[in-house]
Amino acid sequence: MNAGHEIRAELITDPRTAGQVGDRVMPKTRDPSLEYPLIVYHRISGPRRYSQDGDTGLQSPRYQFDVWAKDPDTADAVADALIEVVSGRTFGGVTFTTVLDDRDDHEADTGLYRRIVDLMPHLEE
Repeated sequence: MNAGHEIRAELITDPRTAGQVGDRVMPKTRDPSLEYPLIVYHRISGPRRYSQDGDTGLQSPRYQFDVWAKDPDTADAVADALIEVVSGRTFGGVTFTTVLDDRDDHEADTGLYRRIVDLMPHLEE
């Protein structure tokens, strides 16, 4: 199971985020031809959980979700909605999601604002 795809499905169907970004939630790279705001995500790491008996079948991958917008207020609004939609919730194959980090960034050469949200969805294989 790909937790990134599960979170994407939740974000594009929940009115709190879909109302702001529609289906502009994409893996890996930002498409510069799309309108803003938008969300790009990628997996940072993919640890599995083990016990003395071996692999437990539990996973807790770390994902970075980058909210891109033309102004900081919009980036903040979308990121806050993203956090509200996924934090501590169960959906799809995800048993719950932890927000690990949340920070601001500004890309001087494009003038775009970015809010970076690191998530750890917990799931069973």
